[in-house]
Amino acid sequence: MDSGQLEEGKIYDDNPEAILNLQEKLSTKPPWPSKCCIFRVPNAIRRHNDYAYEPQLISIGPYHHGREKFREMERFKKWYLACLLDRAPAPETRLECLFKVIGSNLQYYLDCYEEKEDGMSVGELVEMMILDGCFVIELFRKKTGIAPQHPDDPIFKTSHMRKILLCDLLLLENQLPWDLLEWLFYLTAAPSERGRVSLAKLALDFFDFNAIRTGAINPNTDLEHKHLLDLQRNNLLSSYVDMEPKQTPWCPIPCVTKLLQVGVRFEKGESSEMMDVQFENGIMRIPPIVILDNAESLIRNLIAYEQCNVKFRDKITSYAILLNNLIESGEDLDYLCQEGIVTCYLNSEEIYSFFRKLYRDADVVYYTYAKLSQDVNRYCRARWPRWRATLLRDYFNSPWSILSFLGAILFVLLNFLEALYSVLSYRRTNH
Repeated sequence: MDSGQLEEGKIYDDNPEAILNLQEKLSTKPPWPSKCCIFRVPNAIRRHNDYAYEPQLISIGPYHHGREKFREMERFKKWYLACLLDRAPAPETRLECLFKVIGSNLQYYLDCYEEKEDGMSVGELVEMMILDGCFVIELFRKKTGIAPQHPDDPIFKTSHMRKILLCDLLLLENQLPWDLLEWLFYLTAAPSERGRVSLAKLALDFFDFNAIRTGAINPNTDLEHKHLLDLQRNNLLSSYVDMEPKQTPWCPIPCVTKLLQVGVRFEKGESSEMMDVQFENGIMRIPPIVILDNAESLIRNLIAYEQCNVKFRDKITSYAILLNNLIESGEDLDYLCQEGIVTCYLNSEEIYSFFRKLYRDADVVYYTYAKLSQDVNRYCRARWPRWRATLLRDYFNSPWSILSFLGAILFVLLNFLEALYSVLSYRRTNH
């Protein structure tokens, strides 16, 4: 037998070092800690629009740190930190204190990342987190007036920088742990600021123009946010209650145009919850949404976040699928815009493309609108709604056609009464 072959029933023990080497690499623990919440976007999702997941102006956190194109913004981070230390709003606002607090919790913060950064020392990691975190917090404070704005600060004096920052700070791969931000916020807050304003409120005020729905900003204080993107997700979902707790595969529903043909009516929902789409008695009520030119990046990163986090229900992904079902053509989108359900700040071709490509390669285990889809499809299969819709579309599509129909009924009724009167008169005459 060749030396490279195994005899039947013989245990291979010629290389115990290889066995021990593999044994040391094995672990029954999950590949990443349960605290992991900052992920790399999977290639299957990223490949459709890599630009939507890549920071363009600034790196936050370790994933994109040190890249050449972000060198200019590193100067801004140091400038903001220097101004903060010079302002010294609290006794704890000292580098020694910041390094001590962040350094003592460094491993906890690193466990929040799916990938570990092996090329940076402990000191470099702590420095990065302090610079990035203080920049973000000072940015929020400057926007609301808590911290003074320098008259030559281009972030607030030019529109393009802030617009790009709005996107970059809400990318899944460009996040800092929320606990880190909370600590830095506390250590750098003036006594008058503590307890008066929350970090969540400051953040949502800053991202107000980036939201995809309008309404009051009321951060849910009962939720534990993981990072800024998670805060946005919690704010969009707000108090919406998912009525589909079980694993529910999704089934498609017809688009707006086809639903109109079978008698479905669309109304602007009164709910302030974006997700609260309802269908009852042939009427679909959809809360109004506003689509800005940076909404695609936000929704794509929210979907990627849901796809990576095993603890999440697929709520944002379900919403994207529902809109994708409803909008198959520019005609569908135009109708929703006419009804005030969708407000777009893009041209129709861009927004149509946006809806059609939004959730490619995203999988759904818990489909939020499973019951709604079943009800819609059941309604479409019923005969009477189709007949009624055909009558309204083909015969009663204008006031004149309705008047003609009523005139025809009146004419038939009068003829019937005249005939009945003649019959009754004939019988009375013969008797």
